[in-house]
Amino acid sequence: MNKVLKYMFVFFSILVLVNTVNVYAYDQNKTVTLVKNDTTVKRKIESTETKKEESKNPYADVKEENKEQNKEENKEESKEENKEQNKEENKEESKEENKEENKEENKEENKNTDSKFEVSCLLQDKDNKENIDGAVLIVKDETGKEVARWTTTKEAYKLKLNSGKYTLEEATAPTGYMLQNEKIEFLVNSDKTGDSEVTMFNTRAVNVPITDASVSLYTIGLGIVGLFIGVYKLRKSFI
Repeated sequence: MNKVLKYMFVFFSILVLVNTVNVYAYDQNKTVTLVKNDTTVKRKIESTETKKEESKNPYADVKEENKEQNKEENKEESKEENKEQNKEENKEESKEENKEENKEENKEENKNTDSKFEVSCLLQDKDNKENIDGAVLIVKDETGKEVARWTTTKEAYKLKLNSGKYTLEEATAPTGYMLQNEKIEFLVNSDKTGDSEVTMFNTRAVNVPITDASVSLYTIGLGIVGLFIGVYKLRKSFI
């Protein structure tokens, strides 16, 4: 009897244990299923919302891309406009600077022009006082610096000089005349009391005519030279 009771107790214990295990496994499966179902539902909801958003604004991405492109284009355009504006501004500034520089240069030129005085230079024949062309004349200042050089004509040569002392020199004589070695000094004053006209005179070159007397002298000279050469050679032969 006791054995029967033991077996029955063991049997019922096994049944209880198996039932407990089955209940636990069922609960776990149910929980997993619920979680899966919740996840699936969430996904469906999210996909539905996404589809709604896309259906509401199907060109949203395109609009965003267009916005970005427009921003870039606007940046490039603004850069180009700024470049053009800077170019125009630089041009205007350079024009203004050039104007100022030209004004200053013109002022300096006007000052120099106002402080210069006109002097006429002539080259004439010493005998008949006629103007001579073809000579090269030079004007130098008191430091010896050359300030003008020209070839004479029948007209007076006019040049503008600052106040000071100058010299007129002849570099090349005209054809048929001797070179004038004498320098002519002249003065230019701010009060216009100096020389306004300077004249240099040239003397014609003298041509010595060949006459019978000159030919005879030339012949005699050659004879004397020949005689001395002959005597020298004769004396050398005796030594």
